[in-house]
Amino acid sequence: MALLRDRTLLIELLAPAGRDRGELHAILDGARDDAVDYLTRDNGGVWEYLEDGIIDPSYRVCAPRLVALEHWGAAGLARLLDQGWGHSWGIFLRTKRNFRTLREHLRELGLARLPGGQVVQFRFYDPRVLRAYLPTCTRDELAQVFGPIQEIVLESEDPTVACRYTLERRELVVETVRLLP
Repeated sequence: MALLRDRTLLIELLAPAGRDRGELHAILDGARDDAVDYLTRDNGGVWEYLEDGIIDPSYRVCAPRLVALEHWGAAGLARLLDQGWGHSWGIFLRTKRNFRTLREHLRELGLARLPGGQVVQFRFYDPRVLRAYLPTCTRDELAQVFGPIQEIVLESEDPTVACRYTLERRELVVETVRLLP
């Protein structure tokens, strides 16, 4: 983020004061940049890879991970936004459910069946993928994606615009927020 005002508006969008929307999490994609791994480890707190089991050491740096951001504090969140916003590092989620429940839900979204029956990895945590996918979803698909998630925030194609996705009466609501004055 080039301007402090960008970050200030984005932090307000992600961590609004006085609103009980649940805890803020991020799914960060280490495949986008090695810095994701370093940032995750430097800030500590609660985080886990999305995959279960033993992660091959050569895959650890690039593996997607779920991070509970409430443990990062303002400085950690600012560092994440400064380095990753606009570079498709991941998406932000807000939920009132616990970390384990959220992770289990997200793991279910990680695979997709193609029309021919082939099962493939679905990189839903890539903002470029999710912002194209969500508007095409049926009500049932939206319910499946959101599950315990109250809202999803991600960068738009233009990183000076943030997108917030919520469900109202099983319909997708998209709010865009311009981050520049």
